[in-house]
Amino acid sequence: MIADWPTRRHAENQRQWPILLHVSERVAGMPEFDGLMLLGSFARGSADEVSDVDFVAVAGEGRFAEAWERRKDLETPGALFSWDFRDNCDVAAGSHKWITRDVVKVECGIVDGAQGDMQLAEPYAVIVGDPEIASRFPPLAPIPREVLEAYAQKLRDGGHVPEVETCYGDLRDAIRNARLRQARGSE
Repeated sequence: MIADWPTRRHAENQRQWPILLHVSERVAGMPEFDGLMLLGSFARGSADEVSDVDFVAVAGEGRFAEAWERRKDLETPGALFSWDFRDNCDVAAGSHKWITRDVVKVECGIVDGAQGDMQLAEPYAVIVGDPEIASRFPPLAPIPREVLEAYAQKLRDGGHVPEVETCYGDLRDAIRNARLRQARGSE
């Protein structure tokens, strides 16, 4: 059901692998969706135990409203908290996010490639559906980390990011920093 991609073996060895399987199976079984793309560290092969899982679920042409209605059906069972983000400028795209029972943040963008204005930057992997679904989205050059951080800060400043998402990011960063210090022998 879940397609192969160059860094799949790395993903299979991470604790988040059951999440990838669950969301893939859900999307594959819903006629509103044409496919699923995996983004970020899991597509790149650099995921670790505290990495988020980032997806784009591609709605069938003209089926965004139906797909959006089913967004909670994509969640892993027992999600601790979930929330949505919709940019009022884009009528055919939104993002459903949740924190899993195992404390992993999952972000699943839902978009109709024929009507939404999403662009697609590397790295990504089509893991459900026709690999050509990626061609529905105009390519975007990789976004520098500082640009992503500035955008995230703008969303936080505008009140578009719930406290739980901010705290989750702080916890993830603290774990990584503590591990790095520990590996260097300073703790």
